[in-house]
Amino acid sequence: MNGVPNIRDGLATWAVARLTGFEVEAPDDTTPDPFEFEPAVDVALSSSVTSSAITVSGIDAPATVSIDGGEYSIGCGSSFTAMNGSIELDETICVRHQSSSEYSTATTTTLTIGGISADFVSTTMADPGPDPDTTPDAFSFESQTDVGLYSVVTSNTIEITGINMETSVSVSNGLYSLGCSGNFTDEAGTLENGASICVQHTAADVCLTDTTTVLTVGGVQGSFTSTTVDDSFDSDGDGISDCTDPDPYDAQVASVALDGGNSLAMSTDLGAFGDITIIDPDTASNQNGRPEDSTFPYDLVSYTVGNLNPGDSVTVVLEYPAALATGTRIFKYNDTDGFVEFESAEINGATVTLTLTDGGAGDADGEANGTIVDPVGPLLVEESDDEDPPVTPPPPPPEPERSSGSVAWWMIALMLGASLYRRRQQS
Repeated sequence: MNGVPNIRDGLATWAVARLTGFEVEAPDDTTPDPFEFEPAVDVALSSSVTSSAITVSGIDAPATVSIDGGEYSIGCGSSFTAMNGSIELDETICVRHQSSSEYSTATTTTLTIGGISADFVSTTMADPGPDPDTTPDAFSFESQTDVGLYSVVTSNTIEITGINMETSVSVSNGLYSLGCSGNFTDEAGTLENGASICVQHTAADVCLTDTTTVLTVGGVQGSFTSTTVDDSFDSDGDGISDCTDPDPYDAQVASVALDGGNSLAMSTDLGAFGDITIIDPDTASNQNGRPEDSTFPYDLVSYTVGNLNPGDSVTVVLEYPAALATGTRIFKYNDTDGFVEFESAEINGATVTLTLTDGGAGDADGEANGTIVDPVGPLLVEESDDEDPPVTPPPPPPEPERSSGSVAWWMIALMLGASLYRRRQQS
């Protein structure tokens, strides 16, 4: 066969020579006994895997070695090669290859010695699934400013990421809602990766004050802070800053600051207050009608009552810091007439009750236009120091004293008179 001898031809030649009596050497045996490698299982991904060693047997001459899909080492030392080579009887050999980068995947290397082949197979480990990770990525909420006093404030919505299994969620100083669906709770719970969440709290009841809610997810915390309005805000439009208004969202009640740290509480049973201010009566342009030597202990409060039907009547109650002094009278003011006493006002201790009619009694603009204008205040006339003091009658004169001598003569005269009377009776 193309002049290339093979084992079968050599054996045939040797057999013929034996039959004919010629001395012929037996051919070399380079075909080893069959061999095999134990498979490797549960090996790491993308790792170098070396087979167990086998010992070559069944040859009496060096046999060729080749490999496919890996490397081999004769003697199983540190030197591996993929080049063709040869191996002798009783030498050891092993193979190695790089395992798959995928889970549960086999990699095969085929070693051929003298025409006999065997496979070494390694199989990577099964997919163990992800490592438990319950710690999310850092998160935060956007702060909010200029929120209304004691208003309910809801944060922006955030998404929880970076976990591969359920993790815990809890909140302090507020509530949270999974999915921001409107169902808020303060009970601890769990959530999954990708969950959306927001928090909610009630703002402070003092201006320029922070309120902070802390959300904890898998041990990671995020804070939501709201800051209340400053004193420029007037939510109900009554002219009183939210910072001092007892109910900044109800225009039928108000509280206005007075001198000395006091305040005047106001209420109306109809409509809405507006433009509430304190006026110094001494600076009024028209002082007509103001009694001499009079004072306004709490100045004048000017306000409107709007949102009325034309001609409506309202009851306004003014609550001063202390009971008004005896003799206090209620005066209203307008630039045309000056000061005019409002005789129908009712005073009861510190409380003044006014019945006002749009376009009528107590309405300074005199128009039935749905708005009552009412600058008003308590007035007290001071007592004059020029009055004559009351005349005190002189004390009665003392009774004259009687001496002991005059008493004795009076007793003697009485006894003589009695004796004379008895004698006349006997005669």
